[in-house]
This record gives sequence, structure tokens and C-alpha cells, in this order.
Amino acid sequence: AARRAGAQVFEQAPVSEVSHDGNAFIVTTASGLTLRAPWLLNCAGAWAGALAAQFNEPVPMYSGHPAMLVTEPLPMFMDVSTGVEG
Repeated sequence: AARRAGAQVFEQAPVSEVSHDGNAFIVTTASGLTLRAPWLLNCAGAWAGALAAQFNEPVPMYSGHPAMLVTEPLPMFMDVSTGVEG
């Protein structure tokens, strides 16, 4: 859905630096790729709080069970939780 709306997705691209110059976010990857965009979608998972803190935007994080994620609607394929706790 994001790609259909014009988003570019860069997988397996470790980010080495994120900054904002007052007009756009500048993201530099470990391979040297530099990207500029007016918006930044924080998809850093467990590291989302650390990334947001760079911009004084607190993101409280806590672990919980069961682990959930959101996708486009999918047909049911599992009727039990395989999450492990403890």
C-alpha cells in the first residue's frame, strides 16, 4: 500500500545517521546512500524510542504479550498463538 502511494522502501539498509535541516529529514545508510524527505516514518521497532529521542519526540516502549502486527487484511491461517513468554 505504501509503495502504491509513492513511498520508497529500502530493506536491509542499516541507517548510520538521521538528521533534520529545518526543511527535510536526511537519512544516511551504512552503504553511503543519502535520502532526503519531508517526512520520516519511524519503523525502528525496539529502537524506535532511541530514534525519536534524537528529535525530542518521546516514544514510550514496553514489551507485552501476545506480539501483534498490522498488515493489509489477510486470510486466517493460524488459530493459536506461538508466542513464548518467560
